[in-house]
This record gives sequence, C-alpha cells and structure tokens, in this order.
Amino acid sequence: MDEFEKKLKEQILKSTKDDSIPDLSESIKQTHLNHLKEKEEKKIPWWKNKKFFQIVTPIFAAGVVCLICIPPIVDYLQTTTSLNSSSDSFIDFHPNSDKKNNNQIAFGVSSAFNFIDSQLNNGPLNIVKNRLNSAPQSDFEKEIKYLNPYMYTCEQMLNNNFTTKYEIVPSNIEEYTYLMYINEHIEFHYNEIGFEDDDEIEYALNGIFIVNDNQYEVRGEKEVENSIDESESELELTVYLNDDRSEYLSIEQELENETNEIEQSYLVKQYSNKTIINLVEINFEEENNEKDVEVNLIHESKPSMEDDEYDASYKIRLPHNNEDYDLYSDYEMNNYEGRMSIEIVNIDANNSNYIYKDLDNPDNVVTLKRN
Repeated sequence: MDEFEKKLKEQILKSTKDDSIPDLSESIKQTHLNHLKEKEEKKIPWWKNKKFFQIVTPIFAAGVVCLICIPPIVDYLQTTTSLNSSSDSFIDFHPNSDKKNNNQIAFGVSSAFNFIDSQLNNGPLNIVKNRLNSAPQSDFEKEIKYLNPYMYTCEQMLNNNFTTKYEIVPSNIEEYTYLMYINEHIEFHYNEIGFEDDDEIEYALNGIFIVNDNQYEVRGEKEVENSIDESESELELTVYLNDDRSEYLSIEQELENETNEIEQSYLVKQYSNKTIINLVEINFEEENNEKDVEVNLIHESKPSMEDDEYDASYKIRLPHNNEDYDLYSDYEMNNYEGRMSIEIVNIDANNSNYIYKDLDNPDNVVTLKRN
C-alpha cells in the first residue's frame, strides 16, 4: 500500500467514528495535496531547499563572526592583563583606596629613578657631578657616590618608615587613566587593573614616568597574599631606557610581614643586550627589635651575581647607646673591609646632607646631599 492510500484510509477511519458522515471531499483533497508536497520536497536537492538554508545560514554567519572577533578579544585580554586564572574576578579598583599598593608602586618607580640618576648621570640627584670633573677621587669617595642615592631609603627602612611621598590625580595623557606625582619631581602616568582570587590579589599595570623631560616606558605586575598571621607582596617592574628596548631596568620588590618579623627587599638590575651591567640590592630585616639593612652594589659588568662579585657591600644599622652618630655601617669595597659612620646635618628646613666618615681612615670624609 503506497503512502497516499495509507493516509487516505486513516482519514476515512477517523471521520467515520462520528454518528453523522460528513463530506470528506475537502479533507481527502488536502491529504492528497500534502502527500504530493512531501514527495516533491524529497526530490529537491539540499542546495535548493529553502528550509536547509533557513537553518544553516544563521549558524554560518555566527561562525564567521566568532572567527573574526574572538582572536582580537583573546589577544587584548592576554596583553592587557597577563593574568591567567579562570576563577579570578575583577576588583572595583580605585587607586586612592589601596594605600599599600600605591606606596609600593611609588617606591618601585622612585627606585628606578634613583638608579637611572646614579648610574646614568641623568637627573637632579647627581649632585657630585661637578666634583667628579674637577678633582680626583679616592676609592672610598667613588663607592660612596654609588651608595648615596639609596641611603635615604635605608634610613627610612631602619626607622620603620616604608612610605614614599606621592599624590594621585587623573592623567592628562589620553592613553592613561592615573597620574602619580612621586617625591614632587617624578610624574608617573599609568593604567592599572586588579584581579582577586580568595586571599590573593594580582595587579597589572603599564605606563610611563617622566623626569626632566625624559620619558621611560614602564610595565609591571604585583601579587599580594594575605593570611591570618602573615602578609606578603611582590612587585615586578620593567623600565625601558631606549626605543628598541635593548636597554632596560628590572625591579623586584618583596615585602613580608609576620609576627615579630619584617623583611623587605628590592633588587634593581640594569640590562644591556640581555647582560647585567649594573645592580643594586637592598635587604631589610627586623626581628625581635633588631634591625639592619644590607646593600650590595655592582656598577661594572659582571659574569655572575655571586657575593664575591659585588663591587661594594654595606651592612647599615642604627647606632648603639654609646655611639654619637646617626647611622653606622660595616663595608667591603675593592677587596678591603672597613667601618664608617653616617651623620645627618640639616642645612635649613628643606635641605640636609649626609657626612660619611671612614672610621679606619680619617682622611676619607665625603659630604653628599640627603634625599
């Protein structure tokens, strides 16, 4: 029995269940027409079938949109955040709401400036410049010249003052959101985003800092982890010194605070064509009210970073009860060891000097500007 006869029989049986027999002519006609239509559709090739294209066309269009749009979106997210965690959530970030984060960024950027100023002779802090050109120096004076830009940082650490003077306002450069004024003479324009995952917060930032009309590109990441009895944060900044990025600074800062113990360290390395040519390492430790700062310097290219490769090392502390100077340091420089005192002399309300005295050689006295 063909399909038409089968459907016709079903229609007749259905209709005769009623007590009155209706006129089935229209119903039979419609059943036959439907049957013919189904047969005709079966003969239509898929590429001529309207229903096929009604279903496939939207799917195809959606696929094309995904192929065009998704790769740029993924690339944007990767280059903007450089943070990869599927469970992270964006922080409702405002820079003035996180003073610890701001201070660490300000400290990192000012460290970069101090390094550039000291090693590249580029900035107002290089106050020994004229003296270097006019008179010969002792080895002691040469080494103290490299140490001096970081002495104020050491002094702050020893006095438990881990803050850096800064102010945040909207940036006047279109590409950036925030402008941080640091120590009144550094402008840092930047963008920053944050992600939060349980007890851990991650930040990513990019920007430029400007000093004396010189501009340096900055990129960085920060990670903060808090627990009941301990907090730890790590900041990494890269500061590019030229357009092709072959010269750059790498700055790593770590702060760990737990019961009865505080440790803070930062490491600044200057690279030229992937080779370290200058280095400053500062480590602060306080345990059971005993505090000291260790400073290690490399200012000539070295094949390694082992302890015996440092050009100079200092262990700086506050004076003991019977000592009449402001700071004291044991040092190693140019293969000899010694002791020195550091005195702070105020000139006026806004200016002061450090006086470095070699306690083993009274002829070695160096006076340099503080901060």
